[in-house]
Amino acid sequence: MLAATLLAAFATGALAQQLNGNASLVSNITSSACPTGNGAHIIVARASLEAVGFGTIGAVKDAVLAQVPGSTAEFVNYPATLDAYFMSETTGVYAMRTLIAAYIANCPCQPLVVMGYSQGAQVTADSLVGQQVTTFPDNMTLAGGVAIDQPLPDSTLSRVAAMVIMGDPTFNTNESFHVGTASKNALFPREDVSNFERTGLASRTQSYCDALDPYCASGSFDNISVHLGYVKEYGVAATTFVVHQLKQYKGCAAGNATGGANGTAGGTNGTSGGAAPTSSPPAYTGAAVNVYGASSAMLMAAMAALFAYML
Repeated sequence: MLAATLLAAFATGALAQQLNGNASLVSNITSSACPTGNGAHIIVARASLEAVGFGTIGAVKDAVLAQVPGSTAEFVNYPATLDAYFMSETTGVYAMRTLIAAYIANCPCQPLVVMGYSQGAQVTADSLVGQQVTTFPDNMTLAGGVAIDQPLPDSTLSRVAAMVIMGDPTFNTNESFHVGTASKNALFPREDVSNFERTGLASRTQSYCDALDPYCASGSFDNISVHLGYVKEYGVAATTFVVHQLKQYKGCAAGNATGGANGTAGGTNGTSGGAAPTSSPPAYTGAAVNVYGASSAMLMAAMAALFAYML
């Protein structure tokens, strides 16, 4: 029943059309340069089926860049496909962890902001607290000495000033950092949200999800517009949240945790300096699947492949 519903929804091509339409207004200038002054570095993971770049949530990134001079931003280069979803999302986690590791190594003590929409929201959360998701196969592949299903070290997480995720398909109603009206778990609910609390990330995270969203709240695909509307509905609030968190950032020495052991060298999850991938799959250089105008048969085939693997 779930697979049939998803197939019918994606056969319309509405998701790709609306997401790509919104994202067209976003600046896709990407840079790994360290921020200057009181700026931050922003790493963004786009939604499924969006063209390579910052995607729809990049509008929030642009707003933060405008309000926080000296900031820089780069996007995660990963497939963002629906077919072979597990591999696409996992590749995204490797790619984001690689960017995080490079930033931590090259830009000491400056704040980091991470953002993601839809599949990109899952990539973002998994990158920080580990890929522990219902229906996903166990994934203990090592990335720089840390299994991909485990959190990054406390010393790395302490550098995260803010995380913004929208329409997360791993949303769990037990999340204390939820913003919105959702009262049901997502399609692939996160099995354990305690890592957000233990590491102090919960106070530095906002996860936007409204009731009826077919991905983050298990709603009907008749309400796909809910999933597509978070930047319009919550973009200003998300920007305000990030700017506020950056003002609260205390730097490496003081740490930034309000509920965990972040900022302590040799913390529970690893050694000082962080452990993100030292080796990872080659960077994804192709474009995401372009389903704008694609036939229903092609979309249904892609979704059938995804759910044959996942369910």
